[in-house]
Amino acid sequence: HDTRVSMPIGRWHYMTVGMDQAPVNAGNDAIVDERIKANRSDFNALPFTDSLHNNVTTARDMAGMLEKIHRGQLLSAWASTGMLDMLHRCEHRGMIPRPLDPKIPVAHKIGQSQRIRADVGIVYLPQRPVVIAALTYAVEVGDARPGRELIAQIAEQVVGAICPDALAGSIRTKLT
Repeated sequence: HDTRVSMPIGRWHYMTVGMDQAPVNAGNDAIVDERIKANRSDFNALPFTDSLHNNVTTARDMAGMLEKIHRGQLLSAWASTGMLDMLHRCEHRGMIPRPLDPKIPVAHKIGQSQRIRADVGIVYLPQRPVVIAALTYAVEVGDARPGRELIAQIAEQVVGAICPDALAGSIRTKLT
């Protein structure tokens, strides 16, 4: 309902560093990476605006999509199975999976930019699966990881309320 994808994500990344018209290719990808690492983002560029031409979504839309994928209803049962397989392959454990016992399966997708941290996924608890969708606007300076911390804490609260045994322990320590 509230999701708009107006441009491919590769183009979106190029626009964040002022390479709006550059062709998307491996050589330019390296330049984009260098500019991002050097904090040479153009914060006046389209990806940082509230424009209707920007890519946007909501946690509600992401949660609804994950529920449909889980039920095999997004496109088809076959397509949903393939999507779930891809989501299960996400190896990043710094947000939703972080507070969980490593044996608890999680099918999720992270997203991040210079100012955004997001993780949306399905946590397969013994009682039932639960969808968690968290999108944050959190500038990370130095070693501070406020977006990642917040998402991990949300996951800890949600999972702890349903199945405390699924938690690996308190996550109130600083992310490294």
